[in-house]
Amino acid sequence: MPMRNALLTLLIAALVLPAAALASRAGAGDGTLSVEGASGAVIVQARGGVIGRVASGTVVIADLSPGDDSDPVVWGAQTRRQTGPETTVYRGRNITFRLIGGGFRVAVKGSGISLSVVGRGDAFLDGDGAGVFSTSGADCKLAPETCRPLPDVGQRIKIGGFQPPERSSGPVERPPAPAPAPRPQTATNERTPGSERTPSGIVPALP
Repeated sequence: MPMRNALLTLLIAALVLPAAALASRAGAGDGTLSVEGASGAVIVQARGGVIGRVASGTVVIADLSPGDDSDPVVWGAQTRRQTGPETTVYRGRNITFRLIGGGFRVAVKGSGISLSVVGRGDAFLDGDGAGVFSTSGADCKLAPETCRPLPDVGQRIKIGGFQPPERSSGPVERPPAPAPAPRPQTATNERTPGSERTPSGIVPALP
């Protein structure tokens, strides 16, 4: 029994990790999404990690890379129903969930939504007048004043992205500037106004 209690304590602690702890797993090109106190719907499809909680509502989790040994962990759901080989719907109160590593699609609908994502992908936010979010690395649970209100009209946002490759590992050397071309010689016996004569013919003078 003590061993079981210790495992439950570790599991609950992992499910409520703040965004800063999850962000420590970020790789090159990864972005972040933090949502706190939201009502409405939050949908995320990405590759990386997600930790979340909903006070009352529904969580639909699809594991898009089931072969990577990173299965979803869900705690507190009153009911659960599998709707596909790797898709499960969870309903209830105080549901917490976690999926670290690989690809996933998580759709949360309800009230009291908290979410922390690190990775690359897309999110759809549709609020009901409550909650804040950030994609700039801020933890909306610890500093909600630095976050923006959740949009009350559905909005798609980007999470992370790849960095452009470096083109050179050293300083860029510029080629020397070409020498100025010699000015055409004007024939002494030519008096055509607005033009100059060169050995190759008549060249209109610049205005």
